[in-house]
Amino acid sequence: MFATFLSELENTPQDLDEVTVAILKRWRTRHVSTTTGKAVLSTIRLLLRQVRFPRDAV
Repeated sequence: MFATFLSELENTPQDLDEVTVAILKRWRTRHVSTTTGKAVLSTIRLLLRQVRFPRDAV
């Protein structure tokens, strides 16, 4: 469900570190009212917390 949403974006993120706050807000707005949407959002949040960014990326 989330992967399909991402694939339909004009600029599809190639990795989790390219998923922006704006993308998550867009997803949330469309799907948070459903049980599945809430579960997917929780999973994505957990995944994003585990993403390790290179120190020189900033």
